[in-house]
Formats: sequence, C-alpha cells, structure tokens
Amino acid sequence: MRRHSAGIILLALVVSFCASRVMAGSNYAGFRGGVNQSTLKGDDPADVEAISRPMCGFVGLFGLTHWLSFQCELLWSGRGTKGTIPIQFFGQEAVVGTVELNYLEIPLLLRFTPRLNDRWRPYLCAGPGVAANLSAKASGTFLGGDPLPISASDGIDEIVTDGDLLLMAGLGLDVALKHMTLELDTRYSKGLLSVDESRLTVDPKNRAWTFSLALLLPLGD
Repeated sequence: MRRHSAGIILLALVVSFCASRVMAGSNYAGFRGGVNQSTLKGDDPADVEAISRPMCGFVGLFGLTHWLSFQCELLWSGRGTKGTIPIQFFGQEAVVGTVELNYLEIPLLLRFTPRLNDRWRPYLCAGPGVAANLSAKASGTFLGGDPLPISASDGIDEIVTDGDLLLMAGLGLDVALKHMTLELDTRYSKGLLSVDESRLTVDPKNRAWTFSLALLLPLGD
C-alpha cells in the first residue's frame, strides 16, 4: 500500500475535517453485518459471475449538521468472483473456478438524512474507502500452456495487489427504536485498482453490491 500513500493521506484529511465539525449529542456507534454480491470486472468482457461473501465490522456515525453526518467503518469484507478470471500466475493466463479475496476496509462516507419523520429516516451516502488485502485464494484450474489444477487452500497472495481504493454510494433506512437505531443499508462499491498485480491482461477490479443490517447505540448525551 506504500505507493497509494497519497490516497490514504487524502482520506485522513477528510476524517480530520469532518471530526472538527462533529455535533455533540448526535453521534452513534455499533455493529454492521451483511453480504457482498461481489465480482471482478476488467476492461474487456469476461465470463465471470458474482458470488456471495460475508462482511462485518464496526460503524461510527457523527453528526455534522441536522441533515448531514460523517460515517466511518472498519470492516472485514469478503470479495471475489467465479468463472474465467483473467489473472497471471507463473505463465498461466487465467483461473477457471472461484477466486476469494478478503479485505480490511475503511469506508469514509458523507450521509444525507432528510428529517421527514422522527422514527423512519431514509438516507443517502457516498464517499471513498481504502482496503488492505488480508488473503487471497483460488479453487479450480489455471489455464495456460498446461492446465494446472488448484484447490481452495491454494493461496494466490503473490499475484494479488496489496490493497484497493474504493468509491461507494448507497441508500438506506434508519428505524429509531427505544434505546437504539436499526439500520438497513444497500450500497455499490467500485474498486479503482487492478486486483492482478501483473496488470498484463484486462485489469480485473472489484465490484460489489452490499446488503447489510446495523445496530447503532447513542454515544454520550
């Protein structure tokens, strides 16, 4: 991730700017869990399909104005795809099977919540995110000169980029309960960096629809 330090510094500046404007009494923290419908898309059409991978982690919500909030999260996020995946490996040209990627993700989102109802509050959110690759594995067959069978335990970390920069946008619904807030959320995320470290083929990049549920508790007064 060293070569992406400029992007990380920019995200840190965004956090600092938002933190300086947090409103007291409108801050929440909690847990989020859900599923990613994830795939890898390249510059050229590829025979790939989405797979379902779990995601979970922590979320913080900090009020900036009565209708604008800053939302930051720390997530373990499973991604990947299945089909014919164009990545390089020891001279082999592609994987036919399943690739599973595990990331530590930090989304940094601005959230717009019109105050239409005290109990049911729809919202829109958008912003960047940074992700560090934790592990990568594949099952199926590598294609090239000679087909090379692989198993689900075969790690492919050496050919997968160390991390990713993400753009995210979504919508959701807050439901105010007596002592907590229940949140239903869906968002789309687009990876900006190639998953393939070699970048010799079609630059497969992360794409995912995420569907999640969060429980938030108020912080302080």
